[in-house]
Parts: sequence; structure tokens; C-alpha cells
Amino acid sequence: MSTQNRIEDELKKDTEEEATGALVVNELERHGIHQTDIKRLQEAGFYTIDAIAYSPRKALLAIKGFSEAKVDKIMKEVSCLINIGFTTALDIQTRRNELIFITTGSKELDRLLGGGIE
Repeated sequence: MSTQNRIEDELKKDTEEEATGALVVNELERHGIHQTDIKRLQEAGFYTIDAIAYSPRKALLAIKGFSEAKVDKIMKEVSCLINIGFTTALDIQTRRNELIFITTGSKELDRLLGGGIE
């Protein structure tokens, strides 16, 4: 694969990742959570998967109609959708090494920016 094709593939992949952004709570329906539970989550102010993942369990238990078993099921599905675990420095370094820099055409500006624009 040529360098140009590789760069285009990576740019396409990055664009797709940026386009998706945060996962909305409606995504849980595809993973076995009922629409009524999703509606209750939204009424309680949880609109993204991240909001659910980083909220305390007690906040989810405070939602009317949510039992401990239901909260456990929701948290299990949320943890499958996003990585809230530990990330090693090696993983971060690998991702940083794969970044593509675009030059501005000005060597001085590129130097100030640390090699160009990511």
C-alpha cells in the first residue's frame, strides 16, 4: 500500500471516529436495554453513554423504576461500549506515533507548532 493510500485511509478512519463522537443513550437499545428504561435515563438527565459510565451507581439507583439488577445490567452494557479502564503509556505512545502532521508551508510556524498541525 502506498504512503498516499495509507494516509487517506487513516484520515477516513479519523473522520469516522470524530463523526460518531459520544455515543447517545439510545445505543443501549441495540444491546438489550428496553426503550422505557432509556426514556427514564433521559428524563433523569443521562443523554450519553459516557454520562452513565462516569456517574455513581447511587445516581442510577435513584431513578424511579430502576432496581439493582437493572442498574447492573445497564452498567455491564455501558462498560462493553466504552473503555473506562486503565490505558497504558505504551498504548498512548503508539497512538501518538500514528498521528499525521500537516505542514503549514512555513518552517518557522511548523517549528512553533511542534512539527505542524495534527
